[in-house]
Order: sequence, then structure tokens, then C-alpha cells
Amino acid sequence: MRTFYCQKCGAEVPLNQDYCSNCNSEFSSVLCPKCKFIGNSLDFEDGCPKCGYLKRVNKRKKRFTFRIFLSLFFTLIFTLIFLLSKF
Repeated sequence: MRTFYCQKCGAEVPLNQDYCSNCNSEFSSVLCPKCKFIGNSLDFEDGCPKCGYLKRVNKRKKRFTFRIFLSLFFTLIFTLIFLLSKF
């Protein structure tokens, strides 16, 4: 879950809250600090939809893909070694 901050006082604000509990500022939308895109808080749950600011990277998926690559690579190497040793 993303963390949002009040633009007026800087206090942490939970997702879907309509006002800041610290300074009582009302929220109507979320502003991306990088590209200035304005949208609903749900649009920003996985980072800015326009520029990708604070977009989460799924490291687990990358590790899994890398493991598959390594296992296929070593399988190919051992198969080649096996086949070449027969000649």
C-alpha cells in the first residue's frame, strides 16, 4: 500500500482519506511531485500512472525469471557437454 502525504503540512495521510487529520486540509485529488499529474488516490496506488514515479518493481518476479534463465542455461551446457563427450 502506498503512503500519501499532505501537500500543506507534510503529515502522512492514509489512502482514501478525504482530509488531513493534522491540519484539516481537504483532499480532492493527488498530485505527482515529479510530473504534476493530478488524479484520484486509487490511480496512484502503484505509482504515478503517467510517469511511473514510485512505481513498485516486482523483485520476486525478476528473481524467478533469472532462476529460470540460469536453469535453462546450465541444462543446455550440460547437454552439450554430454553430447560432445560421446564423439
